[in-house]
Amino acid sequence: MSEIPNEAPASVESPAAKDPAVRIFILAAMLVAFGIWAMMDLSTGKFHYVDPGEDINAFGKWAFNAFGAYICTPVGVVIAVLGLRFLKGVLVADGEGIGWKGKTKRPWAQVATLDATQLRDKGILVVHFKDGARIKLDSWKLQNFKKLVAVVEANVPKTKE
Repeated sequence: MSEIPNEAPASVESPAAKDPAVRIFILAAMLVAFGIWAMMDLSTGKFHYVDPGEDINAFGKWAFNAFGAYICTPVGVVIAVLGLRFLKGVLVADGEGIGWKGKTKRPWAQVATLDATQLRDKGILVVHFKDGARIKLDSWKLQNFKKLVAVVEANVPKTKE
């Protein structure tokens, strides 16, 4: 943990990183595009039900166009909404505790353990609380990660082992 600064800031806000959101929006766009494509193909009337025992490929084309419009489009819209919710998330850590902005902060006294086994390799720190809840801090999903880890390490009560 030598890459973490020795002096921790008093508080830090870690908004969601943009890279994971881009992947979420790409998936959503692909699903919506497939759904619209299926709707357009189905509206041409060239796809009719074919018994799967007769021609499995023709049945697959019909099934994709008949159900793809009703499955891909709504799933793509739901994934886009989840991506927007992801982008709005801001994790706040200060002298009082840690938690998502707009929700109740968990006080530092409730922290049971810190799991730093993946911190050096993957940039993941998991904060476990006494009631079984946990907050996963991921350097790929959160901005200001090093400052966030410094605040967590400075405020978590030291335990005797």
